[in-house]
Amino acid sequence: MFANDVDQSDRYQQLLRYLEAGWQIDPPVFVRPTWYTRAEQAETYHFVLKADDKCMLLSVPQSSAVERFVRDQRLRVNRL
Repeated sequence: MFANDVDQSDRYQQLLRYLEAGWQIDPPVFVRPTWYTRAEQAETYHFVLKADDKCMLLSVPQSSAVERFVRDQRLRVNRL
């Protein structure tokens, strides 16, 4: 388990709420190293979400939950 799982779970929960509200992930999911962190190898997952004619980018810090979600959903990942 990542040390920041509890602190960062709110962004992951926000992603799940958008999906429940009908937003869809427009693949790929972009992953890049986190710029500002104390962790040595932390990454941030960037999800492009679309609903009707709206589009948004939601950034979710690395956690075991988001990694499991991406794997379980078989989302294509592009590492930057």
